[in-house]
Amino acid sequence: MILLTSALFLILGHVLPVMPQVADNERINCFPEKGGTPDQTACTGTRGCLWDASPPSKVPNCYYSSDYGYEVVSKTSTVHGYRVQLQWKAGQSCAFSDPVETVTLDVEFQTNKRLHFKFYDKNTTRYEVPMDMHGPETAASPDYEVTIPESGLFSISVTRKDTGTVIWDSSLGGFTFADQFLQISTKLPSSYVYGFGEHEHATFHHDMAWRTWGMLTRDESPGPAVEEKNADDETYYVERNNYGAHPFYMAMEEDGNAHGVLLLNSDPQDVTFQPKPALTYRTIGGVLDFYMFLGPSPEEVVQQY
Repeated sequence: MILLTSALFLILGHVLPVMPQVADNERINCFPEKGGTPDQTACTGTRGCLWDASPPSKVPNCYYSSDYGYEVVSKTSTVHGYRVQLQWKAGQSCAFSDPVETVTLDVEFQTNKRLHFKFYDKNTTRYEVPMDMHGPETAASPDYEVTIPESGLFSISVTRKDTGTVIWDSSLGGFTFADQFLQISTKLPSSYVYGFGEHEHATFHHDMAWRTWGMLTRDESPGPAVEEKNADDETYYVERNNYGAHPFYMAMEEDGNAHGVLLLNSDPQDVTFQPKPALTYRTIGGVLDFYMFLGPSPEEVVQQY
């Protein structure tokens, strides 16, 4: 006998948790390796993710639950914003490497048009880009509002105050801060996304149909995608970046406003666009150090950047 409730399956007296449902266009790929062939055992067992044997074209069949990630331990106000302590969820498998159990998030309202937020391991020194940035300031009347829960599952959202447009929302799940694998995803306010230079882009406007762009500062000459084959003799394509990495994008909002986001990280990384619209950052080292510029015009976004 099986009784389905809103939160639990009751099977012959046993209580099993029900994983949150994830819409196809919101799935964060838990098996992003190029040319890899995921299987259910590796997906649900080793990586602790969800499995769909027959997904629509390009939709990941191995994907994260929306409640995968960290929980908020504490949130305190600082001179410039917030400091948030995050804890890896107890009993949760880490898809890659060993998770950093406790992560610190600093949020700084630097100016009315510039927001800074950085995830890091306060107990271990990790590589950070050796670049002098503008020091913390205190915004008198910021154009944005930052929302972080006081407890429970962590997410961070940023809203443009005058229009109510949410320009960053990490509630998709999959947030990971591990020794050699860092990942965070965000919903986007529209599909009009531009940037991530140092690639041979066919158009300025990015393709949101599960397209991944790699960034590695290896001084490679420009060129088209390279065709390769996996162990099952299936063809796949490796996108080549050019001389360096430029992890900055500009997004146009539906009302014509624009904003920009910089990830200050020079480790090997990639970004994946998906139809939600959303994007996922993945990198193998350093910290997740973000700067957000509120524009609101494209020209002002570039000037602020």
